[in-house]
Amino acid sequence: VTVPKIASSNIKRVIIKEKLGFSEDSVQMKEAMEKPHIYLSKCCLLTEEVARMFYSLQRAFTFTFIRNPWTRLYSAYQDKIVLFKGYEDYYYIRKILFTVREWTWEQVKEDSKVIEAAGTITFTDFLTMLSKTDAENYNDHWKPWFLLTQPCLIKYDYIGYLEDISTAYQVVKEKAFSDLDIGLDRRYETSSGAWRIIQAYKSVPRDILDIIYNKFEDDFKIGGYSRDINCIAN
Repeated sequence: VTVPKIASSNIKRVIIKEKLGFSEDSVQMKEAMEKPHIYLSKCCLLTEEVARMFYSLQRAFTFTFIRNPWTRLYSAYQDKIVLFKGYEDYYYIRKILFTVREWTWEQVKEDSKVIEAAGTITFTDFLTMLSKTDAENYNDHWKPWFLLTQPCLIKYDYIGYLEDISTAYQVVKEKAFSDLDIGLDRRYETSSGAWRIIQAYKSVPRDILDIIYNKFEDDFKIGGYSRDINCIAN
């Protein structure tokens, strides 16, 4: 089960690159990453033959990855708000302007004003929007891991940590696609990156952080992550 902002795109890219031979920056790779469910069905894991062989997914190797909610939320903010890329991202920028900065509906409909304001959306603005929204209605990029993976309903054979992605990837590779001869090459947050994240959270009011923690409490507990934001540097 793939979860946005927890190496899901990287894992898909690795499989497609190895199985279909698409180069990193090719048009084919871009199209494949836009429709991964179609291309993954062509190259590995859940082909019709495999499904017939194992009769059901209950006999397949099931895995997912988990990530510290504090770092995942910051990553989502950077990717979808700071580096907004299209219509969907504009929707959330408009929502922040409306729910947090109290713009009127008439104001948020004006594209030029929204574009101008987009670059001013702060991390506190983003988390404030989340604090005012039911987690069930979150975009998948920041919806709680627990809601996306349903660990009470699905018995996972393996849950890997993004914080130790190299080890997690090797385990999954050996179990699910041992014929792949390619490794992960994307670099995730280092200690210096953790320091930047910690600084970003220092500007967020405590009451907002308390609400966010409560919304992601299951993720913290299942992953064994500390509520103390300073611990992400460890």
